[in-house]
Amino acid sequence: MVFFIYKKTMIMHILEMLILTILAAMSLLGVYLNIYDRYTALLVFTSISVGAYLTAKWLKKNIQ
Repeated sequence: MVFFIYKKTMIMHILEMLILTILAAMSLLGVYLNIYDRYTALLVFTSISVGAYLTAKWLKKNIQ
């Protein structure tokens, strides 16, 4: 049972890192293609990563 919960949190962490990596790549690609400037990309990435962190925290609390 404990291992199952641990495995679930590990999957959550992996998903979180995957999402953050994808978002970082997207913001870097946006800067490279001049869709938006660096500061806008930083702002978007920061807000989305904070949102993803809070969502993961909330999911972790509700699943356990």
